[in-house]
Amino acid sequence: MGDMMNNGFFFRSLRASVIGGTLLVAAVGPALAQSSPETEIDALIDSSASPAGTLAAARGQADAGDLLGAAATLEGALLAEPSDESADVRRYYITILCRLDDRQRAGVELAKLDGATLSDTGWAEIQQACGALPRPAAIDGNHRPSRLSVELSTGIAYNSDAYGAVANQFDLPGAIDLSDDGLSFTASASIDGHAPLGGNGHVYYGLAAQTNNPISGPGFDYQFGSAWLGYGYQGEAIGASFGGVLRHGRIAGSPYVTEYGGQAELTARVAETGRVALRGEAVKQDYNFALPAYSRDGGRYDLALEYQGRPGTGTSYVVGAAYELKDADTHVLGYRGFRGYLGLRTPIVANGTYAALSAIVRHVNYRNAPLIPDRIETRYFARGAIGVPIGDSGFAIEGAASYTRRNYNAASLIRDYDSVGAELRLIYNFGH
Repeated sequence: MGDMMNNGFFFRSLRASVIGGTLLVAAVGPALAQSSPETEIDALIDSSASPAGTLAAARGQADAGDLLGAAATLEGALLAEPSDESADVRRYYITILCRLDDRQRAGVELAKLDGATLSDTGWAEIQQACGALPRPAAIDGNHRPSRLSVELSTGIAYNSDAYGAVANQFDLPGAIDLSDDGLSFTASASIDGHAPLGGNGHVYYGLAAQTNNPISGPGFDYQFGSAWLGYGYQGEAIGASFGGVLRHGRIAGSPYVTEYGGQAELTARVAETGRVALRGEAVKQDYNFALPAYSRDGGRYDLALEYQGRPGTGTSYVVGAAYELKDADTHVLGYRGFRGYLGLRTPIVANGTYAALSAIVRHVNYRNAPLIPDRIETRYFARGAIGVPIGDSGFAIEGAASYTRRNYNAASLIRDYDSVGAELRLIYNFGH
């Protein structure tokens, strides 16, 4: 789909269940805890803002002559917001597409408008930008357009301690340091969709997968995948959703953990440029390896509160905090923890080039037991990226640098870990 819709690629990312995929990796093993936390931040950034705030930002970009940036802002909002209240955003998106001489795409978007709710003033604005077009017909509430977005990526990644990324090292006298850098092939894919139901309801669904395979250095590979399905409702100010989720992780070619359960989210608009979201998840974890006295099988629970904002000119950000709780068949393998996170993405050049920053801090305290010292760990992750679109093809090249650190107290008997990483990815986005 070589049309203007793809110029907004930087508003797309792995969606909500990839957030869960990151949580899965964070829960299954200390080393994989922060293999791709940036996907969590990206997904949250994409869901920010209100239609009014989006329109204000896009109009400001268009008035400044940045039509490509305005198209990207509007497209990102349409992908993230499936409700009927996005009609004004779509209407203005059509005018921008016509001003960019992309009449084919404008016609596709026009067919998604409900003629019954399109005002004469709104229709006049479209005609002024696009010329003579047939006015769209009324859309039956049960036949509103669906939404589907897809992201594919592939690339290479460098890690200054690739061994520590997948395996902890014991901090014992005489223990050999196995740290080793490595280069790996990475690839990911995600599909996220909404299918409208009657009223303001919709079904949401999706799949996501990621793989990391070594090219040089330690020979550990890992993969994880997610699937999700549920029901959502979006009113003028309040939204809610609930559904099921299934995830599976593998390390070194062998099954590692499977988890399944439910998730729910409640959102509320705040002013015109943001919203507050409360999301929770409860899943059952089944590990491939367990002994009578060593089993991590059990439940995992996560509750997060965050603010998502889009102040204008295409910039989006998120800041949040979460509480984590895990129980396990072997009591001392359970934990409680807290994490804070923030992310920012903003266009820096009119052609759609963007900068992205993200950071996560996670503190975990394992359960106590008689004769076993209290074990504590704290994890840090920071990442910066620059993405450059390749024309209007939907492809982009993204380069990123990251830093990861894990600190353990003495009772954990685990060596601290820190690593510098770099990535170069080719990303392709498309959708409707």
